[in-house]
Amino acid sequence: KPTTARQIYIQLGAFSSRSNARQLVRRASLAQYPLTKLATIQPVTRDTSVIYRVRLGPFSSEATASKIVQQLVKDKIGEPRIFQDLE
Repeated sequence: KPTTARQIYIQLGAFSSRSNARQLVRRASLAQYPLTKLATIQPVTRDTSVIYRVRLGPFSSEATASKIVQQLVKDKIGEPRIFQDLE
């Protein structure tokens, strides 16, 4: 049975405006998060509208991602949550 690798990400937020997504990435980088270079803004089409997701990752483990989420929450940056994507 083939195994499918799952990638672990943190989603910081989802916005209807690309500029709001960019602002969140800027805030995270101003807060000196070394992982902001891993940040991506991913447009996703839902029905007729586009949502811009701000994501960090992928991370090597859920434990690593969890530590980063705790720091993001403490610093009040975005609304971080961990999720997994199939590769």
